[in-house]
Amino acid sequence: INQQLQLTFDQNISKGSSGRFYIYNENGTEFTSFATSNANATTSGTTLYVNHNDFVEGAIYYITIDPGFIVSQATSLAFQGISDVNQWRFTTVIPAPEITTYLPVQDATDVTASQSLILTFDQNIQFGATGPRLYINNADN
Repeated sequence: INQQLQLTFDQNISKGSSGRFYIYNENGTEFTSFATSNANATTSGTTLYVNHNDFVEGAIYYITIDPGFIVSQATSLAFQGISDVNQWRFTTVIPAPEITTYLPVQDATDVTASQSLILTFDQNIQFGATGPRLYINNADN
């Protein structure tokens, strides 16, 4: 999971000359961090963009930012940072699998009774704890 992090301010910003941007695992261990000189953290207008290593699915992360990591372009005043571990906290997920191909195709006619039913998904899947179940709706009934 590698979605870019974004933080939007009420005025144009730049990276400051000190401090770091931190991403932590829920247990408080550092996942990664960036100094102001690191190209993984960039600004454009009012937004800070942060690229990072892939997150683990279903994991909880939180962000802290040192004072001075971001400054106002208009006043050169430093953003006071984020030190509260609950201020920017999130849990990652992976989207549910989606069917990309049906065989026979949807609304097919003249399909033989012995035709295999094949569904192709956009990611690898496995059967749940209850095993596979197939429900067929017979339109004639």
